Amino acid sequence: MLFNCAGVVHNGSALQANDDLDFAFRLNVRARFWLIQAVLPGMLAAGRGSIERVLSIKGLPNRCVGTTKAAVLGLTKSVAADYVAQEFAAIRSAPVPSSALLGSTSMQRRSGRGARHSSRASRWPARAGRGSRRSSSFSPATGVRDRTGLRGRWRHHHMNQLDFAAKHAVVTGGATGLGFGIAQRLLASGGSVSLWDRDGDAAGKAAAKLGAKAFAVEVDVSQQASVVQAVAATLSHAPRIDALVNSAGITGPNVKLWDYPVDAWREVMDVNVTGLFICCREVSAHMRTHGAGRIVNIASVAGKDGNPNASAYSASKAAVIALTKSLGKELADTGIRVNCVTPAAVKTAIFDQMTPEHIAFMLSKIPMGRFGTVEEVAAMVGWLCTDDCSFSTGAVFDLSGGRSTY
Repeated sequence: MLFNCAGVVHNGSALQANDDLDFAFRLNVRARFWLIQAVLPGMLAAGRGSIERVLSIKGLPNRCVGTTKAAVLGLTKSVAADYVAQEFAAIRSAPVPSSALLGSTSMQRRSGRGARHSSRASRWPARAGRGSRRSSSFSPATGVRDRTGLRGRWRHHHMNQLDFAAKHAVVTGGATGLGFGIAQRLLASGGSVSLWDRDGDAAGKAAAKLGAKAFAVEVDVSQQASVVQAVAATLSHAPRIDALVNSAGITGPNVKLWDYPVDAWREVMDVNVTGLFICCREVSAHMRTHGAGRIVNIASVAGKDGNPNASAYSASKAAVIALTKSLGKELADTGIRVNCVTPAAVKTAIFDQMTPEHIAFMLSKIPMGRFGTVEEVAAMVGWLCTDDCSFSTGAVFDLSGGRSTY
């Protein structure tokens, strides 16, 4: 793994560029390029690797560092595209520069010593210790590359450790698919879960499968009265709700907009948008009384790019992204963090609602050439539910296999 954290900050404006700015460009951009050139041969030989960059927020007034960081962003996207078939992770993070970093002097060095990045790094030694390599095989029939290492870690609990101990999460749509996988991950991280689902029998069976720390609650998220009752039912077996994961959703039919049934449009919006709004409304009110909480909304890359023959679904997920940004800002001065993830297609039971042509279209758009896995989404969502996610709110986290790099 290469973690690029070293850099400098320039406090002058673009019209005041000088030798300091040239130095900043050499260290922030060229040095990263040279480092990547140096480490990539070893990663290619090993068949795995991770390249991480620390960026700055864009558009800071009177700070030309934004120019260098924009170049780093472009370099990150380029490397990700070059090596997406090998499944390298060229990932960017975007912390806001603090006052300690942006002081009164014109040039200050940022040290990477305090960088905390154990989660991704920890999985390489575990695999190397077994003398094995991550192997993969692609199945054209399913569109899924069998990632032996990833699935093995999940099955044998060799997963990145998250701290959700003594906390309780509500997972809507928790009886199956992504919701069920997310509930599994939160339980494995030490917490307990309530599975909210409109299919009460399925939720009960899922809770029984997950064990004593899982509870089933039948609820129609599109009806406020039902959600209010679900909150009360949840608090009857949990002291509080620490995290809400809005995973319930439907796709609707795959037809052209001019052929789209109006009733089907309303149903998609009722579940995907209104239902998510009601759950956020009722649960955030509870979280505010405790001054803390995490809300994670499951959006989709369709909300960013728009999928043809899926106008209602695409529009609903774009609404989820916008709602996340709005609510995140409204709660930013509290201990509640609100974020969303935008997965590309993940092969779950929701595929039963889609045509084979639409499934093939989605696969063709993913540069990695495979669908995502439930475990990959659950890992990201699990972290967003923990206290470690403390300085990100109103943010959109990509899980698209390289399809959407913004």
